[in-house]
Amino acid sequence: MLIIYACSVISDGCGVPLQSPKIYDTYQKCIVAGHKISINVLNNLDPDMVNQEQLFFAFSCQSTETA
Repeated sequence: MLIIYACSVISDGCGVPLQSPKIYDTYQKCIVAGHKISINVLNNLDPDMVNQEQLFFAFSCQSTETA
């Protein structure tokens, strides 16, 4: 599962993580989706806010399998 964090350099932290509803077949597909979603969101945010808050996205892909 893909977990995305919206972060700010100015605030020196990240917000509440958001879990993508989609489950990916492989780690590679998940990590690529994380990059694509991050770019899409950044392109749709107000550039002044992105620059002022120095926003960035962090993400991780975690297995949904139980041992």
